[in-house]
Amino acid sequence: MLSCYKRFYYRYLFIISLSTPFILLMFFFSCGPKPAFKMFNVAYDLKVKPVNRGGILSWRIYRQEDSPISGYNIYIAESSDSEGWLYNKTPYPGDTDGDINLESIELMGLENGRRYYVFIRTVFPDGKLSRPSVRVEFTPLFKGRLEISQNHTTIQSGYSFAKERYTKARSFDNDFYIYATSSKMGISSPSRLHPDLRITLINKVDNLAKGSFEQTQPLIKGETYILKTADGGTARLKVVKITGKPPLLKVVLDFVYYPPGVKP
Repeated sequence: MLSCYKRFYYRYLFIISLSTPFILLMFFFSCGPKPAFKMFNVAYDLKVKPVNRGGILSWRIYRQEDSPISGYNIYIAESSDSEGWLYNKTPYPGDTDGDINLESIELMGLENGRRYYVFIRTVFPDGKLSRPSVRVEFTPLFKGRLEISQNHTTIQSGYSFAKERYTKARSFDNDFYIYATSSKMGISSPSRLHPDLRITLINKVDNLAKGSFEQTQPLIKGETYILKTADGGTARLKVVKITGKPPLLKVVLDFVYYPPGVKP
């Protein structure tokens, strides 16, 4: 009787030993990376590139040419769980690049520095809507490239981030200016030209932890600066290129502007 139990026990161990690799393999695949979720005629892989007062929205969709749709409804919300509002009055037909599985649209008329959530529903010929896509978050920001002249009499010797336009260095709207001599260059607050002009505080990004904001900083190619403007905004500037020599020196800078109340 005992030998019978032993034979049963050994057979059980043998079966377990054979099945263990299979079980481990199934566990590995079940816990491995999952492919991007796709559902027929439902937008997925949404991405937004923030721009000034808007964003460039792109998405993918799994559909076929013999599966007609009327277009897409694009919704914008101010929270992750609110209903949002319909951005387009009529269904957006898609872009004109010929790829029906990849679409894009430029969203405009939004507020810089404000957080938005966007999602999409496909519109069918009978007026029915698909299930909503996953929501994606984005924040429009004013960004671009400037070319500032050392010549303070020109209209491009300063810039107003709040008004989004070039100014003269001594303008009351100006946020910063460039100075240069044969021995040094700097980026400075307009208040250094005249006490009645705006005060801008400046610091280098790599010096934020230990350095204080000043009204002037040495100008260095490749350096990134943080400017705190008089109206409470913040500008991030990177020196891309410095051309010419004093008094005809010019500086090319890439910038991102964060309006008052928005942290960089």
